[in-house]
Amino acid sequence: MLWNQLLRYLAYFTLVIVVLGLNRANADYLVVSDFGKETAAFSGTNRGFRFRSDSNQMVIGLSVYDMTGNGLSVKTGYLGMDVSLWSDSGVLLAGEVVPSGVQAPIINGFRTVMLSSPIELKEGNFYRVVADMGDSNLIDKFWFDSPLVQTNQISMVQSIFGASSPGNGSYFFPSSLGTLNRASIGPNVYISSVPEPSSVLLCVAAMVITLARSRLQVLIRKN
Repeated sequence: MLWNQLLRYLAYFTLVIVVLGLNRANADYLVVSDFGKETAAFSGTNRGFRFRSDSNQMVIGLSVYDMTGNGLSVKTGYLGMDVSLWSDSGVLLAGEVVPSGVQAPIINGFRTVMLSSPIELKEGNFYRVVADMGDSNLIDKFWFDSPLVQTNQISMVQSIFGASSPGNGSYFFPSSLGTLNRASIGPNVYISSVPEPSSVLLCVAAMVITLARSRLQVLIRKN
């Protein structure tokens, strides 16, 4: 009986650890730059970067860099800054208005809005993310074609730009390509890695062990 209880507690402990690990999936931004090298306001243009996803990963938020850290500054009549994620062929995958001021939480310098439904990036596919500088009152600037310090599970990064949209949740596809191995930031993508099959199997195994031990204890009591 003591052995059964120990196994049951072990199964519960394993399950909790696995679930916590899955819920705390490693979240991070796609790119990190040496901010401050080249700044420009770029009024009236969409700016961002194109990239290839090197693994299957989930987009859980869209972001804009808050240069001052004091909140996003936008033009009168605008709710915030439009950030959009696109397929390389021009299909809008996600779009969010990152609200002005400090309404959106700041994570590592980026004002971030979480998506209501995560978007999966497929390994080997190209995507584009932009923020509309036409929404800004030019206090918050972009780092234009900034050298990249770090990328997370992406490659073939290239700066992109395009025409500004009317704002407040309207999005235009950024069709023009810029410099390779540079990114205009600006926008960023908050990602979480897709759980590995081994982690999922471990979770299922823990649940099976727990149910089996509980059932065995019921049978022992009956006998």
